[in-house]
Amino acid sequence: MRPESPTGLYWSMHGEVACATHAPTADDPRWTKEGWASLAAADAKKVRYEYQCQHCASDGRAIRRLRE
Repeated sequence: MRPESPTGLYWSMHGEVACATHAPTADDPRWTKEGWASLAAADAKKVRYEYQCQHCASDGRAIRRLRE
């Protein structure tokens, strides 16, 4: 199990972004070692980036697009 994420995404302190399928579970040593946490939903007016699971993305990037 892992904490529920309002966005369905998780990220590590190293910048990896993953969905529930690709993020480690809370009982996996990687969860603590890499500092994983749920990626919270933010106020759309303050967010500059739209995130996606970099493992599911065809281009392997964690950022879907830069918001203007």
